[in-house]
This record gives sequence, structure tokens and C-alpha cells, in this order.
Amino acid sequence: MESLKKRPFATAFVVIAFGFIFITILNSSSDSPVSSTPLQEPAPAATSETEVVPTAVEKNSLEVIDFNIVYTDSKSRFDGGTKYYVLIDPIDISNADFKKDIQNIAQKLVSDRGRKISLDIFDDRKALDVMYKQYGDMSLGRARTESENELVGRHLIASVDVGLSTMPDEISFFPGTFKSNPEVGKYVETISF
Repeated sequence: MESLKKRPFATAFVVIAFGFIFITILNSSSDSPVSSTPLQEPAPAATSETEVVPTAVEKNSLEVIDFNIVYTDSKSRFDGGTKYYVLIDPIDISNADFKKDIQNIAQKLVSDRGRKISLDIFDDRKALDVMYKQYGDMSLGRARTESENELVGRHLIASVDVGLSTMPDEISFFPGTFKSNPEVGKYVETISF
């Protein structure tokens, strides 16, 4: 009778021992995602006065040229993001230095307003208004004229799309014209952002 009482304990002991051995084997496997190391908070990084640690504050301290958000459109992006129509002072097209200014504006707005944004950046208010009336509030009610196409082609400096699931984050410079444009065609390109 006493051997029957010991048998359940022996069975339980064998099952526990087998389970312990099985778990130990799994933990020792290098392919296993299970870790036997206890979770610990990472040690804070050492900093010194000469060490540069990138922070969100540095992103906000970019050298950004003056710009104005003229229109905000929260209906044109399918993902609920916002499109901004941005006006800057006329750019100098004698060199490509303006591209860094555009990238800084984009970084500033993404930092301030989130990653689900699109920007159309213009250096001419009339061109900006034509585009907004055509695609923003859709009040233009007609196709653009040839002179409006030329105006937009020259003064739509960049389009920026960030956070769309259908395409990578990118900046298109002079997206309203072609490389054959004698005035700004040499700057037509799309880059990753």
C-alpha cells in the first residue's frame, strides 16, 4: 500500500525533472528566442562635453529658411495624413544650394507635425494658388492653361511625401516640369528622404 502512495510522487518527480531538462536544452540552443538572462535596464550611455549625442532638439535646430504654410488640406491623403502648401521666398536657381533648404524645411515640418505629411513647396504665390485650387479645394473647375502649367513648372520647387504605405519617403524637385526645361530642368530629380 505504501508503494502506491510513493508512485504518484515518483511520477511527478520524473515529469518535473524531464521538463527541467527539456527547458534547459531549449535555453542553451543559440537559435532559441528564449533567454536565460534576466531582463535589465540598459545602462545609460556615457556622455562628455565633447561627445555629440543626436537628439530631437538638434533636429529642431536646423538652419531653416523662412516659410509660410498657406493652405492645409486634410482630405487629399487616403491615410488621413495632411498636405501642406508651403510658400518660400524666390530661390536662386544659379546653383543647387536651394535643395538643402528644401530638405531642412521638410525635416522641420516632419519633426513638428509628424510623419504622415505631404508638402508642395512653391516660391511664387500665384503658382501655389493655382495648384491648391486644382487639387486642394478643387475650385479651379477646369484644366490649367499653358501659362499656368509653365508657372507651376517653374515655381513648384518640390513635392515631399512622407509616411505613405504606397511609396517610399521622397522629395521630388521641380515635379511640375521636365528635364528639358531650359530654366530649371537640370534640377529635376527625386531623392529619398
